Amino acid sequence: MLGPIRFPLEGLAPSHLYSLIVHGDIGSVENHFTQYAILAGVIQCNNLIADLSVLGDIRRLVTAGELVGNVYARSLLALSDTGGTGTPGIFIGSGDINSMIWIYDGFDRTIELPADIGSTGLLRLPSMPAGSSVLVSGNIQDDGGLLLVDGEMAGTITVLGTNGLEGQIIINGVNTSDPNHELWSGNIEIGSMTLGPTQSGDYDAPYYSVLSGTIGGGAIGLMPFMYHAFESSPKHGTVITTGGFTGNVTIEHYGPVADGDGNTSSTPPVKVYELALRVPCCDPAPNPATTGICDEDENEDLYWTDVTSSYTYSVSGRVVTVSGTFSNWKAYQFIPVDLVYPYAEDPVITYAQGWEGSVGCGGTESYGHGFQLKSGMGLFDLNEDDAIDEGDIEAWLVSPVDFDGNHVATLNDLLILVDAVANEVE
Repeated sequence: MLGPIRFPLEGLAPSHLYSLIVHGDIGSVENHFTQYAILAGVIQCNNLIADLSVLGDIRRLVTAGELVGNVYARSLLALSDTGGTGTPGIFIGSGDINSMIWIYDGFDRTIELPADIGSTGLLRLPSMPAGSSVLVSGNIQDDGGLLLVDGEMAGTITVLGTNGLEGQIIINGVNTSDPNHELWSGNIEIGSMTLGPTQSGDYDAPYYSVLSGTIGGGAIGLMPFMYHAFESSPKHGTVITTGGFTGNVTIEHYGPVADGDGNTSSTPPVKVYELALRVPCCDPAPNPATTGICDEDENEDLYWTDVTSSYTYSVSGRVVTVSGTFSNWKAYQFIPVDLVYPYAEDPVITYAQGWEGSVGCGGTESYGHGFQLKSGMGLFDLNEDDAIDEGDIEAWLVSPVDFDGNHVATLNDLLILVDAVANEVE
């Protein structure tokens, strides 16, 4: 066709669009319509300012200019018997994507976007097998920009924008059971960085250690989302040697989370457990990392105490904030109980790694995020009088503390303390 199309092609048997080549726009701002088709071979135009809804397969969509409308199709497959020629895929010529591209059943080819996935933009795919690819020449913007893969991501995603990844990439968005984390098997390239399960060190997926600020402020999350051990504050497993504090603990995740019932006061998103790190002489001091919340001592008392009601909670974006007082010589563990993922049918978040948490306790099991507080004036100020002196020895005799790291408070720990007092260690 030589000119633009300002109306849907209902009179031209649009049930199967073998090849629709338009030397102009499809649709307009004044007349934004939906073009339906059963199958589509090739659709090519300048700007696509209409919605395109293909009930079956689409083979190739090309715009020289912008995509303003939404694109919805069952599949985009190389071997689809839809007619048309040219490389299968979706190729947009210019402009940010602030609409939706949703392929819901089959995808094995290429999508190339020339600029950003904007703050209202969504690219949603059913899965990405090996050999498939998505190229975003710009950025995935924050405040809503989303690339969502419902199932496995075994292909390649590339984001080339100078700002990196500001928004979100989600893998296994429908929350298929994936206990071995196998649904993220391909690579995601953010600028010069590559994150994936074949990478090493900080770039090893799915629980990469790279901070969000390094990749542009965004995140890549495999459902169900884990906490980011290094992005959270305090970091997971940290031993804090500056004493207790009153303030906030922030638990950062690899994807967006929400409070399940929308009311953090009635049902907090996480439960908080507290464990005493001082024990009577010569009894084993529990290791908080390997002690579950249902584990008991020889007197059948639980090591961990549920202190959830002592704190207030808020959830925003990828972050859960827990506010209150965290005491010295205590360990704290945080386990999700009403934390959900906004996009899945079965949205409950559980942690796949961390401290022992509720694993083995029955019901919904989850590992936990945790840290320890061990200090006063250094590790040896047991009576917290800002001095290392005989008073700390007396405090140790009342409530012995493990200093040598073997999780048992013994005579050797007392000798370490006596040496610290004698040498006025701070």
